[in-house]
Amino acid sequence: MILIFELKKFFRQKNIIICIVLFLILNIYNIYTQSNFNDKSMNMFNTGSLEFYTTIEGYISPEKIQFISEYSKQCENDFRENQETIVENLKYYTGFAYGDMNMAQEHLNEISRLLSYASQSTEWVEEAKYNINYYDLIDNQYMKKTNKEIVNIYSGRYINEYYKTDGFCSLLNYNFSSLLIFLLIILYSSQMFVSEKESGMYELIMTTEHRNVGYVLTKLKSLILYCVFLTAMFYIVDLISFYKCYYLRGFDLPLYAVNGFEKTPLNIKIWQYILLSFFINLLGYFLISLICSYISIISKNGQSAIIIALIVFALLICLNSIEVGKIQNILDFNPLKLLQIQNLFASFKALNFFGAPIPYYFFILVINLVISFIFSWYIIKRGVK
Repeated sequence: MILIFELKKFFRQKNIIICIVLFLILNIYNIYTQSNFNDKSMNMFNTGSLEFYTTIEGYISPEKIQFISEYSKQCENDFRENQETIVENLKYYTGFAYGDMNMAQEHLNEISRLLSYASQSTEWVEEAKYNINYYDLIDNQYMKKTNKEIVNIYSGRYINEYYKTDGFCSLLNYNFSSLLIFLLIILYSSQMFVSEKESGMYELIMTTEHRNVGYVLTKLKSLILYCVFLTAMFYIVDLISFYKCYYLRGFDLPLYAVNGFEKTPLNIKIWQYILLSFFINLLGYFLISLICSYISIISKNGQSAIIIALIVFALLICLNSIEVGKIQNILDFNPLKLLQIQNLFASFKALNFFGAPIPYYFFILVINLVISFIFSWYIIKRGVK
């Protein structure tokens, strides 16, 4: 019953509900302004480009490549023979021969990049095999195992489907919604305990059957539900907004087809990575909420709790920007790193764990899970005093 009470109490907080609605609108507007769809002067260009794209997306065949190449040359000849004016010509998808020529050439360049990936990944595998032999000769077992991992990761990779990945690149590197969720979590969790202390409810609850551990555990459960609710809502809004603004297609493409993820150690599809990022972000948000909740317990009033939380996270944000050797390895345990996971999965990085190469992202996730349990324990211990 007390959990239901906590959830009802959340939905009665008009200031948080208003902030969530305003932040969702701001987030949608931000995504919309980043795309070309907000430019009225490019309506025909966007519509025409999309129409041409729908005819060539999917499996990459020699016929498609030939069609795009020939169309590009045709538009180039038309552009050279006829002096174009500012008047749009309905003969061309974008309204102009020059526009169609560049559009077709961009598609050819992107298809070429995707098709060349197989040979590029083969080069990485061959280099790793050479390194295996070398490290075997000098008896460096750790580096030998590391390069074996590289061979296992990058072997057999290829891309035989064409979908524009610029929208996915923008989506997977989009952090504005993370900032908004971050602020909403601070606003709610930093007041979780201190608000009841101010009203006198804290002392009253501690005299009931729900006192001590049960009371604090219920608070933590409501905190988890709050984080799940916010993360899921903003993720859905992000996906729908990017889908509409960037015409996202090809969720079954391998993650390494996206620019910036060519060397990712994950052999999964884009939709699987989006799901994975949801749970990792959720862990990050929960850890942040635990820190705020602990601040809420030790604070005397609501204003001081928010101020302390903002100071703590301002410091973490500053530390998050430091990239200096061994110091950086320590700072990777910063919970804010879990909100920018593209850096964790952009390339293969291993940690020497008693002679065995452990993926660095796995180590970071385990450490943050441990930190979450430690904070939960401290909150329970401090909350029942």
